[in-house]
Amino acid sequence: MANEKKMEEQIKDIPCSTSLKSFQRNRYFYGKLLTVRDFEDEQRYFIEKQRLINRLIHGEGVVCGLKVEKVENKESFIRITPGVALDCCGREIVMPEPMEIDLSKKISLEDFGDEETITRWVTIRYSACGKEPVPAYSAESSCEETCCYSRIMEGYEIDILKEKPEEYFPSDEEICAVWPNPARVAKKVGPIYFERIMPKVVKKGERFKVTIKIKAMDDIPSLKIEEKLPPKLKVYGSSSFERKDVKKGEEFYHTYWIDPKDIIGKFDITGKILNIPNIPYLDLPGSSVETAEEPEIEKSKKFVEYWIKECPESSKEPAVLLASIKLRKRTSSSFEITEVDNAIIENGEFKKSLVFSNPRLYQLINCVEKELKAALEKDLPKITYINWKHDEEYDWFNEEDRRKFLNLLDKLTITFDRAMDKSTINHKTLNVFVIPYFTGKLEKFGNVEELIVEAEKIYLPVYFIPEDEKNQISFRVGYPTSNENRNKILKAYITNEPITTVYSSRVLKKWGLRIIECSKIIWRMFIQLKGDFVLDVNRNPLDANYLKAELPTGNGSPGGLFESWLNIKFDFNKIENTKKVINTNPGIDIEDIVENVKLTKETTQLILNALTKNKIIYFKEGKYYPLPDPRKTIIVYDGKYNYLEESAEKLKADLRDKGIIAEIKSSDELTEEDKSKYEIVLLRGKDIKSATAEKMREVESKVDWDKSKGDTEIVKNPYIENTNMFIIGGKDKRSIGAAIKKFLEYYKVKPQG
Repeated sequence: MANEKKMEEQIKDIPCSTSLKSFQRNRYFYGKLLTVRDFEDEQRYFIEKQRLINRLIHGEGVVCGLKVEKVENKESFIRITPGVALDCCGREIVMPEPMEIDLSKKISLEDFGDEETITRWVTIRYSACGKEPVPAYSAESSCEETCCYSRIMEGYEIDILKEKPEEYFPSDEEICAVWPNPARVAKKVGPIYFERIMPKVVKKGERFKVTIKIKAMDDIPSLKIEEKLPPKLKVYGSSSFERKDVKKGEEFYHTYWIDPKDIIGKFDITGKILNIPNIPYLDLPGSSVETAEEPEIEKSKKFVEYWIKECPESSKEPAVLLASIKLRKRTSSSFEITEVDNAIIENGEFKKSLVFSNPRLYQLINCVEKELKAALEKDLPKITYINWKHDEEYDWFNEEDRRKFLNLLDKLTITFDRAMDKSTINHKTLNVFVIPYFTGKLEKFGNVEELIVEAEKIYLPVYFIPEDEKNQISFRVGYPTSNENRNKILKAYITNEPITTVYSSRVLKKWGLRIIECSKIIWRMFIQLKGDFVLDVNRNPLDANYLKAELPTGNGSPGGLFESWLNIKFDFNKIENTKKVINTNPGIDIEDIVENVKLTKETTQLILNALTKNKIIYFKEGKYYPLPDPRKTIIVYDGKYNYLEESAEKLKADLRDKGIIAEIKSSDELTEEDKSKYEIVLLRGKDIKSATAEKMREVESKVDWDKSKGDTEIVKNPYIENTNMFIIGGKDKRSIGAAIKKFLEYYKVKPQG
């Protein structure tokens, strides 16, 4: 026994040290005598360096595991799961196997005194003991054999303490106060939880924002917040505000701006809560702002000053706190464990020391990033719902799609995440407009979409619908008439506008020297809400950016533009096909047109009305007739009679008044390219020049022009498939004038329906 005690005294483990010192290591050379001291120094060098890193870089606390829990069916037992901790000396404490502890052997009933419950603290501390004793060979003369431990086993001890051990690193809020900008102060004051968010350092003369967040902890009949600022500051907005009938759990924000003007240095902002029953006022926590010529430099200096403080030392007992346990006396001879608190919660915050590994730190940073994003988003109002599908396409020549689109225009709704100041959502901040595009194919480029340059942005009338919901606005697009009449007007208008846009240009859209064959017209309706000017009831601007077309809106910045759109598709081929049927069958009625184009009668009538209104065709006595294509019309006059040139110039001017820009040439100037490119309006007398007859020998006319007192004739165009040539003529100048007048009458005919 005495020998074992002597052996224990021989164990000299490396002591705990929390102060700084210089390190020295062994230098080896041939012939050097190595003693126990040299080998111990070798170990000490590496162990103490590792402990220094652990202590100052990783810190003290639980690394993983070491959960304290009750043991089922063993009332006075706790179990500690395997795990690893670092103590304040930087020593690793490893528990490889679970351990059960009988608290009845560590706590007596006398410890309760007069109390029914008591709290105890479970700690783990580093310990070392000798292992594997072996004989020690010595040159000294001795009759007694000496044994020594050949190994040191690093282990642990579990203690149950009456008092909570002191923290190695005291809670230091200074780093939180130094680095972030803006700074946040938060505190429960009376019936509210109060937060003020503002910058800590601002540039001299630069405005900054102050955001106040209030959460009611109880029902409050009347709440008034009054901020107190230095008199030299200029305030934009109100630094005081009042709310009535605030309900428990309700959150709201108030924002105002401060111009520090020429102030240099630090100033404070404080405040009071007023109107609390039976209390004159309650003081709010203060915030400090510092103005500087170069805020980022000042911020960096303060951070570095914090960082270069002296290294921490500790005078505490080197033990790691694992948990607090609550025990309750059951009988005069026993007690039970009522609660095990591994987080060690105090004032709503956990106080347990933890050591964060790099993977866990990475995960934690991700969590903080998400939480911060959520907090930033929460500070500003956002759009959470719209009752239309962004970028949806409607086929206007499909009756079901047309019905859906018109129903949607009857009530468009935008929902926000909070109550809004609806006076800020008006005709200045909410706009609905249309921009026409066409799509087609371009050789080597494939499908293209291009804005029709000749088209103008078309603003549509918006009428707001009264809504009881404070976080919702609804509006109607169109005209304020009965639904039946409104839909009739909208159908005609929406059909007409794209056709007007396409046929108002003389030629198809050009890219360089290439002509794109137009296959589809897109009437794109944009819905825009200007977030810079749209405010919630607390005067916070809307976070409006519709990023990735995902709701809720927002990128954490106030303002921005909410923009969504819907597409109405007009199949240009169906329009052209309708026109082609009339071109090839002048004088056709609507029933025969419907039969040919394979569309419903309503859709066909909408196209016919739009073509008539745009002077592409004309309607007479129940029949439809073609007119020259306004995009590619040329007036050709026969040069035999001088008055024909004068008549051609007059016809050109009259057509221009009707929106049709026509070329003009004499028959002598007409080329083969002209014949294959333009629809020809030919002005002729009772007979024609031989050159005209030669150039138009394929044209067959059935009118006796020698006797004509002024006629117009539609004949098949032999140069362009599915088009016509329009002949205007008579036996003399007067007859030509009458024919032109008759031809122009076709442009005055109103559409049907």
